[in-house]
Amino acid sequence: MRVRIVLTSVLLAATMVSSSCANKVHDNPQGKGTQGESAAETVFTLDVSPPVVPKEITRYRIVQPDVTVDYVADLGARLELAGQAALAEPGIIIMSRPEESEVLRVYAKSGAMEYTRLNSLFPESPDLPNDDKAVEISTGFLQRTGLWSSDMEPKEVVVGGTAGGKPSHLLVRFARKVDGIPLSGPGNKLGVRIGDDGEVIQAMIHHPEFVPYQQDQCISPAMAFDRLVAGNTLLSPSPYVGRRVVIKSIAMVYYLESVTERQEYLKPAYLFSGDSLDASGRYLGAFQSWVEAVE
Repeated sequence: MRVRIVLTSVLLAATMVSSSCANKVHDNPQGKGTQGESAAETVFTLDVSPPVVPKEITRYRIVQPDVTVDYVADLGARLELAGQAALAEPGIIIMSRPEESEVLRVYAKSGAMEYTRLNSLFPESPDLPNDDKAVEISTGFLQRTGLWSSDMEPKEVVVGGTAGGKPSHLLVRFARKVDGIPLSGPGNKLGVRIGDDGEVIQAMIHHPEFVPYQQDQCISPAMAFDRLVAGNTLLSPSPYVGRRVVIKSIAMVYYLESVTERQEYLKPAYLFSGDSLDASGRYLGAFQSWVEAVE
């Protein structure tokens, strides 16, 4: 269904600050952006000042991994898995230890890996470590198995799952930055799950290597917002379950596509985050969408 999107409240107007292409949000009369015809309308409201961004940003070329059966077998050995690695489905090489319900999946196009102890994900009444200890366990695991990258840093520790209404394990999320700009997107997988008695029960790691490629001109947050309203996004946002979207954060990031895809370059992007609301203002869910930040 084609959706007509209506922009109200605050419109962006770019204003140069010093020698950088910093931009400021100003109040403007109501305006409209049209994507099609529908009885349903989505109202975008800005509740944030845009970030200060540089005139140019570096585009990085991703060094494509050589993911083979031998590569996965070597990774499996570091995880103390036995058996043969094999192409189990298109684009995914798997190695497993059925008696322990351990599975290693490596995505050939991106090099991303996911190691899981399936039977340990949802124990009832587990003995879980505190947040600091969970970070220590996760970091030690990644370092021992060669999955650690020197530019990784702990981001947060959250409840990763529940059983019987109680926490079953913890999820330790890590972050990476490039030139001070965080990596983001569906392919940004850097997490370790910690279960009963501090056991590592899952690791999801995608940290591609990359090298500088060229300098690109930044578009302003105003232009990026226009693209958002027009639906020109890198990933289709969740269906607009409400009639209002309130943007509360605008950040410059490097966008990583899904781990199932082969990506040539890190994509400079604006990440728009906020709330999806119904017509009465009731919170319905989080909103998140990425818009390419260069021409």
